[in-house]
Order: sequence, then C-alpha cells, then structure tokens
Amino acid sequence: MLIERKSVGHDIICHVTGFYPREIEVNWIRDGDYLLEEGVLSQEVLPNGDGTYQVRKTLTVSSEDQKKHTYSCQVDHSSLDNKKSFEWGKRKTLMNY
Repeated sequence: MLIERKSVGHDIICHVTGFYPREIEVNWIRDGDYLLEEGVLSQEVLPNGDGTYQVRKTLTVSSEDQKKHTYSCQVDHSSLDNKKSFEWGKRKTLMNY
C-alpha cells in the first residue's frame, strides 16, 4: 500500500493505492476531529491494473486555515495492524506499507 499526500492550490490530496481487498476507510482529520463532508471530495475506489485498488480524498482548505490548523489523513484497511494517520506537511510524502 502506498500513501501519497500532495497539495494543488487550496486542495490537499490523500491518494492511497496498491491495497487489497477493496474495502478501505480514508478520512481527513483537522486538529484531532474528523471532517465529515464539508470541503471533502471523495472519489470512488478504482481498480489498478495489478488487481489492487486506489482511492483519493481531496480536502479544500484556504492557505490561512492550512497555517492555523493541523490536518491528517487517516487510513483504515484490513492489511494494516492499526489505523494509520499521516500529518499534513508542505512537501509531497510517500509511505509504503
């Protein structure tokens, strides 16, 4: 499983790919609280060519809010021992599991 975080304008993106089985939960968290749907664009889980899956969750956040708050992408999948949370940073980050 590969987790990628990147920024495009006011959007921050959590892209999770290479997981199997298909069922996965990906959430954005701000200052420790779950963000439900406000500002969150959830794309459907899509297949990869190798039989694994990928999904993206995009959060629209103003530059001011990015400076004031801490944002994390949390992933829960059966292949992980525990939920994994990845705090947002200014640079692109890749994590392999």
